[in-house]
Amino acid sequence: MRFMKRLLLVAFLCFLLAQAALSRAYPAGSTDISVSQARNREVRFTSGKTLCVEGLVDGIWSTRYWAADGRPNVLVSCPYPEWFTPQPAFYLEVKDDPAQPAKPLSGGWEWVSGRELPRTERGSRHFVVELANQSRPIAVRLHTLLDGTPFIVRWLDITNKSDKSVALSEVYPWSGRLWGIVYNFEVGHQPTSVSPCDPPFGWTALPDGKTGVESVMGNGYDDPFFMVRRSDGAEYFVGYLAWSANWKLELECDRKESSPTVGLSFKFGPSAKNVLRVVSPGETVTTPAVHLGHLEGDFDEAVQAVHEHVRRSVRPPLRADRNCLIQYDAPADQGVHPNEKFNEENVLKEIDLAAAVGVEMFIMDIGWYDVFGEWVPSQTRFPRGLGPIREYARSKGMLFGLQTEIEGGRGNWEKSRLMKEHPDWFGKQNMLYLDRSEVASYFEKEIMRVLGDSKPDLYRHEYIPGWTYEGLEVEREGFVENNYWRYYDSLYAIWDSVLKEYPDLIMQAVDNGGTRDDLANKSRFHETYFTESEIPRGFVEYSGKSISLPPEMLIMGLGLSQKRGPLDTHLRMVFGIGVPHMVSSIDPTLDELTPERKERYLHYANIYKSFIRPIMPTCKVYHHAPVSAARGGAIVSRTWFAMEFASPDKTKAWATLARTGVSEHDPDVFIFRPKGLSRSRTYQVTFDSEGEVVSIDGHRLMQDGLAIRLESNGESELLLFEARE
Repeated sequence: MRFMKRLLLVAFLCFLLAQAALSRAYPAGSTDISVSQARNREVRFTSGKTLCVEGLVDGIWSTRYWAADGRPNVLVSCPYPEWFTPQPAFYLEVKDDPAQPAKPLSGGWEWVSGRELPRTERGSRHFVVELANQSRPIAVRLHTLLDGTPFIVRWLDITNKSDKSVALSEVYPWSGRLWGIVYNFEVGHQPTSVSPCDPPFGWTALPDGKTGVESVMGNGYDDPFFMVRRSDGAEYFVGYLAWSANWKLELECDRKESSPTVGLSFKFGPSAKNVLRVVSPGETVTTPAVHLGHLEGDFDEAVQAVHEHVRRSVRPPLRADRNCLIQYDAPADQGVHPNEKFNEENVLKEIDLAAAVGVEMFIMDIGWYDVFGEWVPSQTRFPRGLGPIREYARSKGMLFGLQTEIEGGRGNWEKSRLMKEHPDWFGKQNMLYLDRSEVASYFEKEIMRVLGDSKPDLYRHEYIPGWTYEGLEVEREGFVENNYWRYYDSLYAIWDSVLKEYPDLIMQAVDNGGTRDDLANKSRFHETYFTESEIPRGFVEYSGKSISLPPEMLIMGLGLSQKRGPLDTHLRMVFGIGVPHMVSSIDPTLDELTPERKERYLHYANIYKSFIRPIMPTCKVYHHAPVSAARGGAIVSRTWFAMEFASPDKTKAWATLARTGVSEHDPDVFIFRPKGLSRSRTYQVTFDSEGEVVSIDGHRLMQDGLAIRLESNGESELLLFEARE
């Protein structure tokens, strides 16, 4: 008995030493890949402190183990007991015959090879496992990227090695067991509708059995993004699908301790009523990627890990002097010069106005053309073209941006020569058949022509067809195929060509006012214009969007709504939470801009340029209300907005607070306790509403907080924190 106790003690000490060694070996930011030559061919991926082990079990490529601290279970050779049912780490359903139902292809795989490819341009490690199926002539290559954050990226290359076409009816690039233990679990996601009553983000307890979350509106507001966590909130999985159309997340919870499927499993991928893709003999197709993160910590830490991954591996590189510029947007469908008044004379006046309030980027939005599909300046309103406008903006110290809706959607496309000559290129809602090579070729040549002719510094891509639902469908070799997969393959390739040809061009997405904010689209665009909203809805929408995307990518426009609320609050909304963007509605002309209003614009522009912007591209984001990290990301208030943005070194921070409604359940005083400061420092705190400055030590700020009183809907406060030497 004494010998056994000593043996157990030695084993436990070895376990602790191994845990400590691994913790030192794999600090945050590091990566590691190791391959076992044993029968199951296990591959261990480590990114930061996230560990994922996969391998072959009974012909199934299965996830064997996850850890959020970088430490495998060194006491148990098989982290999941042998009686566990192996769950596929990817899931396919294949149709050989259009008249027959699809069949799952989850087992029967054998190892072909595993090798590491050269690092990506962004520095991520890239490993590929190749598998061949023994029952069907299908091969799969699993691509895995590690960037040192808690996220691992996975996509599949699927090759049809038969002599006839097959159809993929279901594709989940990543699936499998997340936790192999009994907990109460919750799923969090953005709403799958656009009702003003929907919360910006919400949690739902997972019952036993299957729970589905899906988008069926085509280009919808519900981004393919989710969080799942243990109910104690200490451990998260966070997933993105890099896919711009309909999608489905399936979660299966089993709380029976002795069950072979105990724990929580998932499947995440694109969806469609018809088959997703027809694969010809010898053809290889590439699936959308899943970005999956696993981490310990609270909700704030989960959000910050999300932002770090997006910054490091998703958002395209951009010159520092073109990042987060103050923008003025001149459209013909609203503002001070709509319709026929949107002409060269009045646009030049708007340039004067924009320059006077500190704008750095002047954008020609919708209406510089007469006909959608004919992207040339209006002969009656801009007879000299756009050159004089571009050069006048630059003479005033601003860059020049340009918008098109070349992808289709709204507008008078029926008047265009393109639709008259090629009516078969268009589907419902004027959607172009970009799955066709000749249409994609036209699109690419036309966008390159527009950029070459107009020489903009920013390209604003607008796509507003309304809900596309299932989109377009095409019959291929007897199968009815949803064309989204081919559509987006073409569209993404075009944007990749644009970025390569114009590496300094700022790319801005305006997809139906807040759609297609998935990581495939966002890897081609630096900024996303997600809403043009008034108080309070704009603050609520931002609170949800800022979970999945960092603030330097988010634009919320200050439009006509600013005339129906306090100007200072609207300006704090625009300058205090994302990239500033003012839609044509400040005043008709510079002569009509009062000194008092001009001073307010310049006041916030100066704060933004000198204090906020230098922090924004690397800031840590803290949610206080309505989404609150203190409650694990729950909605804690319907009438308060409070968010904090802090520099990583804790020397500076700012916070934007606003009252978005009045309720007897919410007090008029919000106790704001900063989270991104240092307890050992003293801070100079500026209360923007009163212009008062006080000095407070960090410990008191974080312990007791600041009592912010905002009694009426639309009142706001901007707080600036700066460490004193």
